[in-house]
Amino acid sequence: MLITLFNFSHLISIIADDAFNELTNLKYFDISFNQLVQMPNVSAMKKLISLYLHENSIEAVAKEDLSNNLDLKGIWLYNNNLKYIQASAFEQLHNVRFVDLIHNKCINMARIYYNPQPFYSAINAKCSKRPNEDNEIEILF
Repeated sequence: MLITLFNFSHLISIIADDAFNELTNLKYFDISFNQLVQMPNVSAMKKLISLYLHENSIEAVAKEDLSNNLDLKGIWLYNNNLKYIQASAFEQLHNVRFVDLIHNKCINMARIYYNPQPFYSAINAKCSKRPNEDNEIEILF
């Protein structure tokens, strides 16, 4: 039973949607230091605790990208090309304690209604301290 998979620095840019369907017991997945432009399909990894996607070229995170990974505690997305995070992307992840988004374009995850997850506030606080450059901040509702 495989519980840890490190697949970093292989210059991977595309991963088939069904590539990880058999990895249902995986707890730690590291696919950092590659050239991914979109989130890999990790929906079969229902026991996933830590997801390392840093140092890629990922541009967006949508709610469905992590909707089956309810045990996630840490997500590393730093040093990507993130421009868009759906405002509800982390909403169902009640166990998440750490999301690293540094060294991406600033993303304002403003909410229309109250959101109890503290990292939304932390992201917005960091955004408000950065200089406002053209097309740098997207407000997501």
